[in-house]
Amino acid sequence: MRKLLIVPLALVVLSVTSGPSHAARGSYWSGSSEDPKTFVVYSGLEMFLPMNIDDGMLKDVKETAASCVGGTCVLAIPSPSVPNSAAYTVDTPNAYGLRLGIFHPIEDFGDLGASIGYLPGVTTSVEFSGKDNTTTSSMDFDRTVSFVRLLGEFRQAYPLGERWSFNPGMGAGVAFGNNKIRFVRANGNFVNFLGESSSWSGFTWEASFGLSLKLEKQELNFTVKYAAFPGYQGDAAQNLPKLNWGSLGFSFGITY
Repeated sequence: MRKLLIVPLALVVLSVTSGPSHAARGSYWSGSSEDPKTFVVYSGLEMFLPMNIDDGMLKDVKETAASCVGGTCVLAIPSPSVPNSAAYTVDTPNAYGLRLGIFHPIEDFGDLGASIGYLPGVTTSVEFSGKDNTTTSSMDFDRTVSFVRLLGEFRQAYPLGERWSFNPGMGAGVAFGNNKIRFVRANGNFVNFLGESSSWSGFTWEASFGLSLKLEKQELNFTVKYAAFPGYQGDAAQNLPKLNWGSLGFSFGITY
């Protein structure tokens, strides 16, 4: 995991401190551009891989499964069973979100700006069952995490011909997270009620590199990034597991 954190940041640093001459890097929108602008707006779609987001949930589920084998396992309403086996699945799909930013182009330097991003819900689904010779107890539930991220950002453009450019960038700021548990089924019966929830905030950062295609009045941006989100320590009393998430992501957007 440390390597995943270090490599993208190192690529950005190397791109900023080496490579083309100072005059070669900057912004397509600066004073040297054919279409100079004081401010430009970015809007785009983001996708992040789940990677380690369900590690805390998986740890709790494994511990519960271990306690169920040969012990008392209170899995569901209305009554506990004493199973001698337990099974579970934990599944988390990719996360999708939106980002909107505003940047100030600086000639022979790059774009400085700020952005806001929203990941509406990263849902981890758990199916858990315990069995003995006569009784099966089960519980299906979802853990949904959402984030709002506010970033200060810096990005550069290294021309690759007349229309294409290579774009390293970095950003840092604060993120606000929300964590919710929703119980879906108990012993095969649909229950669908919201469990506990919590909110937290903390430091977030990302490093990125990508390609941009300059159109007549817009720029298409294709980006690969690594983002680190603020961790959550968990709350055993509320059945909310620990969360530490760092993720490889991809984005497609337009600057205009």
